[in-house]
Formats: sequence, C-alpha cells, structure tokens
Amino acid sequence: MVKNIKLRIKVEFVETEEEPSPDRYPQEQADGAFSLVLPQADELNISALDRAALDVSFPALREALSRHLAEAGKKTPTTNRAADGGSGAARPSQRLSSRR
Repeated sequence: MVKNIKLRIKVEFVETEEEPSPDRYPQEQADGAFSLVLPQADELNISALDRAALDVSFPALREALSRHLAEAGKKTPTTNRAADGGSGAARPSQRLSSRR
C-alpha cells in the first residue's frame, strides 16, 4: 500500500502578557513551534497581522521541510538515489525557493 504524506498547519492567536518580540523576529519554542509577540496596538491592524503571519510561517515551514527531507532521505534506498546523480539532491522542480 502506498503511503502518502499529509501537511498540516495550525495557526493560533493567543493573548499573552509577554513583551513584544524584539525586532519582530520569530523565536522557536521548545515544542518546535515558532512564535512572535505583537504589541496590543497591532491586534486590529491587518497589515501587521499579515506580516507577522508570514514572518512566523517562513521559518516554521523551512524547519519542518528540512526535518521531513532528512527523515525521508533515510528511508530512500541508495539505489533510488543513483537516478539523481547519487547526491540525494532534489530535482530543480522540487527545490524550494528561499524567497518570501
């Protein structure tokens, strides 16, 4: 039986008494999630919320993709890697853009 993969993303808005994130830079949490604390003044600012969502999702997605590819690479038989030159590198159509 073929095993497919499922990608899940969950976004939460949680009230907190933590200080806003310095330089609005997302921080990785102990559970592997990334978070960013915005000032209360941004709660109804769609531009600030949109930017924060993008800023938090980018490192979270990159980390999840990196973990997945490392684990999937361990499962791939070495005979299948010969088709891509033996490096295990992604084909151009599979490469991820680092642009946001």
